[in-house]
Amino acid sequence: LRQLAPYTSLSLCTASESNIARLGMPDKVQYIWVPILELQSISNKDCACGHMVSFAGSLKDKRAKTVRYLKRKRIQIHIGGGEGVGTLSRSEYLNLVGHPMTISFAGTIFESLTNARTFEAISQKSLLLEQWGTETCKLLKPYVEYVPWFSKRDLRRKIQYYQNHPDELLKIAERGHL
Repeated sequence: LRQLAPYTSLSLCTASESNIARLGMPDKVQYIWVPILELQSISNKDCACGHMVSFAGSLKDKRAKTVRYLKRKRIQIHIGGGEGVGTLSRSEYLNLVGHPMTISFAGTIFESLTNARTFEAISQKSLLLEQWGTETCKLLKPYVEYVPWFSKRDLRRKIQYYQNHPDELLKIAERGHL
């Protein structure tokens, strides 16, 4: 990448962001996730947890605070994956994000982003509950194809609302999938 830098405006890398930080070229190199997309969704019928909400990823910083808050408010969340926790198989991961609702945190590493989970969740017909950022709303219509959230309290209220309004949950999840 260093040798190519004089000839490129931007390099996109799928390696870990820690590798990019070590390159010392933050304006020339951008880390991106590679989404796992399936042509057909799998159901979470193999999951015996009974939870309506899932989160796939590392529980650190604000993510951990948000999840602890939701649990204190008696919202059950199926959590899996994340750095240092263990790798999920492809089907385990898709099963996890295939719960009726999936939480996504946007802007936790960069200011605002659309990460792979956005596409993975909608590919599984899950209602994507994504932290507000300026990028996802350029690709999906808020409250039509996904539901943005603005604070942990707002996220809790939206989870509770869609738990009590499953028809609306399914309608938005279906529109996001199309």
